[in-house]
Amino acid sequence: MSIYRSFRRSGALAATMLIALSAIGDAAEARERRSNAQGSRPAASGSWTRQSQSQRTDNGRTRQDTLTGSNGRTASRDVVVENDRDSGTRTRNATRTGPNGNTSTVNSVGQKTENGRTRQDTWTGANGQTATRDVVVSNDKEAGTRTRDAVVTGPNGQTVTTNSVMQKTDDGFTRHDERTGPNGQTATRDVVVSNDKEAGTRTRDATRTGPNGQTVTTSSVTQKTEDGFTRHDERTGPNGQTATRDVVVSNDKEAGTRTRDAVVTGPNGKTVTTNTVTQRTDDGYSSDSTRTLPDGSVRTHSVDVSCDKDAKSCTKVVEHNGGASTPQ
Repeated sequence: MSIYRSFRRSGALAATMLIALSAIGDAAEARERRSNAQGSRPAASGSWTRQSQSQRTDNGRTRQDTLTGSNGRTASRDVVVENDRDSGTRTRNATRTGPNGNTSTVNSVGQKTENGRTRQDTWTGANGQTATRDVVVSNDKEAGTRTRDAVVTGPNGQTVTTNSVMQKTDDGFTRHDERTGPNGQTATRDVVVSNDKEAGTRTRDATRTGPNGQTVTTSSVTQKTEDGFTRHDERTGPNGQTATRDVVVSNDKEAGTRTRDAVVTGPNGKTVTTNTVTQRTDDGYSSDSTRTLPDGSVRTHSVDVSCDKDAKSCTKVVEHNGGASTPQ
């Protein structure tokens, strides 16, 4: 885990406490995900390989993922997505199987409406317990607003509700999120995004306020360059400590490459650097990342994607070495 991410999670804990409450609704899925990951991803080396096979079908797609840890144990996920254009529905069914053979399922049904969409998710864990999430999204083009309401109900019947309102502005948008937990406590997030086309910049300011009134602020400035962009992020926690992240992305169209360099500096001054090079290939792309931690240790992450247009299928192989990171 990077310094920035670690600081972001610990510093924002008070301000985002209620976000964790959503785990009540996600419990069925989360428990199986952790079980699958722990069983196939050894804590000592943190090395694993994931192979994914996706296939387009007449009305959607299928995907099969297999995760293999350095100890040889495997976990899998099978996904089937079906679309019905006439009725405006999309159905997604996923089954996760852990190394111990336990399974969890996720069923999602999305329905297009006149001014947005609805979605209902149902998680069923290996123990048979279920959790649900109901989402309603409505758009008002004339007012330039988008409203999203979600209710998560856990296996114990407790609920977490979230209301989000996005407002289009002359140069970007604003967004206000409010989350209410089972105990009635609330947490909020306010975001302001503004774009300057002439200067080629985008600014994003966010403030999270926890149920105890403590705040975490984040400021991001993205600058377009001749061959890519740069970005500077700064996060300030309730205690006033700051962490930063600086990113430089450059593209070489002739060579078909994209390079991303990032430096994360924590509140203690320690840094984590990441270099990622993505190369376009004849049938897909490859990506190699190297992350150097403050203690000098190195983590590597590689991705290879190849697609067969005639067969309408793609294969993705991910290899991760070092650390206990979760597949991304």
